[in-house]
Amino acid sequence: MRLKEVVLTLKPEEAIQVLRICLDQDQVEALKFLNERLSKRIKEALKDR
Repeated sequence: MRLKEVVLTLKPEEAIQVLRICLDQDQVEALKFLNERLSKRIKEALKDR
């Protein structure tokens, strides 16, 4: 996997979830969000085409 800049667009509900996680400092929800929402999208963006 070649590293490059990745730009992701968040849906409004995802942005709210990120803000809520930050305000609550909820580490469990943060890891869950990364694993369930972002990691797949980042891996796809980094794939060589």
